[in-house]
Amino acid sequence: MKSTAPAVEPDILPDRALAALRGATRTRHDRIDRQMDLGRMADPAHYARVLQVFDAFLGPWEAAVAAALPQRFRGWLQHRSRRPFPASDLCALGLRPLALRPAAPDWRDPPPPGARST
Repeated sequence: MKSTAPAVEPDILPDRALAALRGATRTRHDRIDRQMDLGRMADPAHYARVLQVFDAFLGPWEAAVAAALPQRFRGWLQHRSRRPFPASDLCALGLRPLALRPAAPDWRDPPPPGARST
């Protein structure tokens, strides 16, 4: 049986989804920026540690996002991967990646007060 669903333009939907994702996560990005203490990025030791943590975060995060995406959008995510950037910087600075890769944190909003858990 042939689907009657409208065709999805792969180049259009991801762009809209990305814009929506950026808007929905802006406050979280701001919080992460504060936690990274961007004012201290000129300190080589601080920059190195932030770079190592970011590198360790990206692998599990991108894998979790890829698993949640429909198959047809996984190539889009892979093409946009940020993993090569911190890996290249670590190599250029002679730094090793963290031995342990932390699990991607749960960034979902907590349920509203009085909401029943499932």
